[in-house]
Amino acid sequence: MHLYEKSKIIGGATVAGGAAKIKYEMDNYRKYLEGTVDRMKQNEHFQIKLSASPDVAQLKTEGYDVIITASGSVQSKPPVEGINGKNVKFAIDVLNNPKELEGAKKIAVIGGGAVGMETAYWLRYELNKEVFVVEMLPQMMPHACTANRAHLIHYLDEGGVDLMNCTTLTKVTEKGIHLRRNRHKNVPDPTVTWNPVLPENVINPLAKKIGEKYEDVFVECDLVILSAGVKPDNSLYYDCLTQNAAQEVYNIGDSLRPARIMEAIRTAYRKARTI
Repeated sequence: MHLYEKSKIIGGATVAGGAAKIKYEMDNYRKYLEGTVDRMKQNEHFQIKLSASPDVAQLKTEGYDVIITASGSVQSKPPVEGINGKNVKFAIDVLNNPKELEGAKKIAVIGGGAVGMETAYWLRYELNKEVFVVEMLPQMMPHACTANRAHLIHYLDEGGVDLMNCTTLTKVTEKGIHLRRNRHKNVPDPTVTWNPVLPENVINPLAKKIGEKYEDVFVECDLVILSAGVKPDNSLYYDCLTQNAAQEVYNIGDSLRPARIMEAIRTAYRKARTI
């Protein structure tokens, strides 16, 4: 069995996911995985190849019976002017390499999901940066568990982090970002966590409808960090399928569907049990 990894260390998204001190449990799990792989090296039938990104032609030459692709995901960029500027970084990149934050004092985090909010917490409390978070939905971290959500929102609010919900990024410049913010009276207070966040398919008949009262605002910042979601990086999987690289080809993890670590582990475990 051969294990390919494009970077110098194994772990994939768990490397960045465990960078913040509050994510120590994920970092501990990544270290557990490293230990497991180290023990597997004693098996003469196992090889790990780091800094390796084989294409379908290389895989075909090895004559594998089974190929499992777990090539992860790619970060999404909102289609706005200036999004490719030098002052725009992905959250996963700055978590992996904090040196990219040098010189930045005020930072905008685009995306108020779990990753964006955890990154904002890391920036504020570990690196002492001035931070604000921009989220287009009414609620921050709508899909996170209540305990984690309440904890992060409380401490971000206490730390002076401005949580800007119902707000859309419209333009990035060297000096800051342009936003379109809904100021309607029914826009919920993003710092209030005792109200339940219902799933999208559950309609609350008592909820007040959010109207439209938009205003265009400009906020100065030194750096923009994107945490606006990911999409599967499944090109290798489909190349293997179309070119018959092996008798069996499977796709797991984020390259199948971006999900939490628990779903990714279960997918890999169940597939391995059937081979």
